[in-house]
Amino acid sequence: MPKIRKPPPPYFMKHLVDRFREGRISVADFDALQDWRNSNPDVPPGKWYKTFPKFTLAG
Repeated sequence: MPKIRKPPPPYFMKHLVDRFREGRISVADFDALQDWRNSNPDVPPGKWYKTFPKFTLAG
């Protein structure tokens, strides 16, 4: 199975920071995302998504 790219692409981080500044995601959301990424998750080939409490990550 494919893995999540580390580090994330710059456009992805800019998107997250923009959402943070808009108040749409919180520090706790960043922590949840980091914990998930640190678990070295497998992702299926093709389109996929991961649901978090306040947002959904799609790949």
